[in-house]
Amino acid sequence: MEQNIALYQKQAQQLNLSQGLQQSLLILQLDVIDLTKYLEERSLENPLIEVKSNLDSLMSSSAESRTFQIADKHESLFHYVLEQIQLTMRPTKLRKIVLGLVAYLDSSGYLLTSDQELKTTLKTDDTQFKDALELLQQLDPPGIGARSLQECLVLQAERDADKIAKMAVMFLKEHFEAILANKWQSVATALQISPSDLAKIQRYIRNLSPTPNTNFVPDKTPYIYPELSVERNGTHLSLTLLNNGQPSINFAQEIYQRLVQANDQRTRAFLSEKKQEYISIRQAIVNRKRTLFRISEIIVAHQYAYLTKKQNYLEPLLLRDIAQQLQINESTVSRAIKDKYIQTPVGIFALRHFLSKRSNLHHYEHSASSDQVLKLLKDLISHENPSHPLSDEKIVDILQNKSNIQVARRTIAKYRQKAGIANARQRKTQK
Repeated sequence: MEQNIALYQKQAQQLNLSQGLQQSLLILQLDVIDLTKYLEERSLENPLIEVKSNLDSLMSSSAESRTFQIADKHESLFHYVLEQIQLTMRPTKLRKIVLGLVAYLDSSGYLLTSDQELKTTLKTDDTQFKDALELLQQLDPPGIGARSLQECLVLQAERDADKIAKMAVMFLKEHFEAILANKWQSVATALQISPSDLAKIQRYIRNLSPTPNTNFVPDKTPYIYPELSVERNGTHLSLTLLNNGQPSINFAQEIYQRLVQANDQRTRAFLSEKKQEYISIRQAIVNRKRTLFRISEIIVAHQYAYLTKKQNYLEPLLLRDIAQQLQINESTVSRAIKDKYIQTPVGIFALRHFLSKRSNLHHYEHSASSDQVLKLLKDLISHENPSHPLSDEKIVDILQNKSNIQVARRTIAKYRQKAGIANARQRKTQK
């Protein structure tokens, strides 16, 4: 009998560690508003957690508080999925794995982290992972947790039981490449599908959403709140972590002391579990602040010229660069800057704004960023002769001769299209 109790206690400790890891991942990637709401949700289940935040008063006075309205579907999508898990799933290990998967959803509702990395991080086996993924993908909106466009469309079509939907699932699963190549007729011929049914299948598939959150309408007005501030003092930039609005948690000592005196073993076990959860969450909040500040220090130092208005383009900076400097994983950097905003002398930006990919080119002194090339391109075209607009080839020559930047013509065409700029012949006609 005693041996059985010992085994049970050891297993419970392992589950707590796993839950702590999942909470740490969630807390790292949540913005200050989502973090406040998440902590309030946890406090409803944990009487030892007291949440303190003045976010409501700050948001009710945006003129004084630096809060700003934005259109952001992800905040509502995240809470919508989280609420479904809490209302429909019993508190089991499988539910904890599902919550862990939610931490890896991107803003569109996709689950793009590799299965192996997820299984390793969440410390689960193949069977539990598949069961948890299936539970997640059964939630709304249809397609949530998809790992590819194909899977997203299949998950949506599988929700319908009619004949056309079933045929669409077969098309998507077995002939997806042919659909992408617009070879509908060849598939229909091979499967002996009538022209009438083919037209219905085409219409059905084209009405599916490419991302899980496309048709998801948020039920409230979302806000952003800058968590960091950069101020300029002469030639020096100072970085500050803004505490106004940041939630904090306190340990409900009086409640704990009153309940811990009970002789009930279940009560004591419950209190032990909830106290450990409080410690885990408190440490996760500390780690979140430290990680966010260290990453922001690197970003501010690297983009000094942009932030001090000495240049109007960003220097090349990748997730990998930051991860290498801090000796952490790229995924950690990505989660830490997700939906985080910083107030700077040149405006309020998402931290991700300051990451600029290196262009597929060479610079005599250093690699140019795609942001820099795009700004140079726009500047050249804005000052061109309307009667003789610059061709892509001419722009390549100018960049090489005047800016020491070597870039392929197709790269210029890609940047031009990205900026919504027509080619030289069309610009001449338009002007």
